[in-house]
Amino acid sequence: MKIEKLSRVRNNYKVYLDDLVLIVTEDTLINHNLFKGKTVDEDLLEIIKEDDRLQKAYDQAFKYALKNKTQKEISNYLRRKELDEIQIYKVIERLKELKLIDDAKIVSMYANKKESLRQVKYRLRVKGVNSEVINENLDEFNELENLKLVYEKNKNRYNKFVDSDLRLIKYLLSKGYTYENIKRVMKKGV
Repeated sequence: MKIEKLSRVRNNYKVYLDDLVLIVTEDTLINHNLFKGKTVDEDLLEIIKEDDRLQKAYDQAFKYALKNKTQKEISNYLRRKELDEIQIYKVIERLKELKLIDDAKIVSMYANKKESLRQVKYRLRVKGVNSEVINENLDEFNELENLKLVYEKNKNRYNKFVDSDLRLIKYLLSKGYTYENIKRVMKKGV
């Protein structure tokens, strides 16, 4: 087959072959040196299709990874795009090289939120972060400081009730703080 014509369509290119029209990315066009008049055999055509599919998946995953997603979230996203495991692995490795996938960074982001350690760990596990990565990166997490901030913010909210301490304790327990830490903060009167 011979390339008869090339035309640009948004961010892609239409490659007109004898009896086939391919839409490929600019990277695929450049990587395979596709130009008008070039002869393309069946094997090269399959390689071009595969590389283009991988490049399009990478482009989509790149945009998705900019939203601070974990490795598991990105691999699930690519599975929904019906990629096989080898392609997913290649895309994820490429994103890791660019430091767009960094579960440790996401753990640090969650550690800075005003939540209990239990709540942070739960949210990170739901996002698919490995337990080892969570434990390694939460060593500087100060649950008491977060508890003090949440306690200060909410103590006046419950003062109008007769059983204000009990209600506040229930609220803080529901947020994942331990009873011992709650009592410690309440005794100090922060």
